[in-house]
Amino acid sequence: MKNSYHNLKEVKRDLKILRLERDISLAELEGLKSEVQNEFTLNNMLLYAIEGVKKYGMFFLIKKLLG
Repeated sequence: MKNSYHNLKEVKRDLKILRLERDISLAELEGLKSEVQNEFTLNNMLLYAIEGVKKYGMFFLIKKLLG
């Protein structure tokens, strides 16, 4: 974008570009919001917890067998 404009057409063109960039950014944020909401559902949280318990359990079992 430039600081000085020579006519109204240039101003309108830059405003249109800025509106489109804003709309694109808002759409990207909406997509990220959906991804975050999906990641933090109860089912996913439980799956992550179960995976952690399994890994810890395997580590504990191996440590018990070796030590």
